[in-house]
Amino acid sequence: SLGKEAMIAHVQHGTSAFAYRVDANTLQPGKVYFTVDKAGTVSAIRLSASSGYPALDTRVLELMNTLPGTWKPATNGAGEAVEQEFVFSFGTVGC
Repeated sequence: SLGKEAMIAHVQHGTSAFAYRVDANTLQPGKVYFTVDKAGTVSAIRLSASSGYPALDTRVLELMNTLPGTWKPATNGAGEAVEQEFVFSFGTVGC
């Protein structure tokens, strides 16, 4: 409900302490997949690619589990709610 910008801001703010701990030359593109289910609940949050910094990966997963706002589920052609998977990139790409 708050939009993509609020999600990005939540993760950026929650990981700001890592700015001085991470070497930009070794930071890798991390990816987190998550599902918004038929009820609009975020579930199945999983790391699919590491940033190369396990503590940062763990923190991003924690933040994804506490996303602000609510989610509107996707719908199919009949207007029925369906699950939808998303990917959130961080590290050298994304936030």
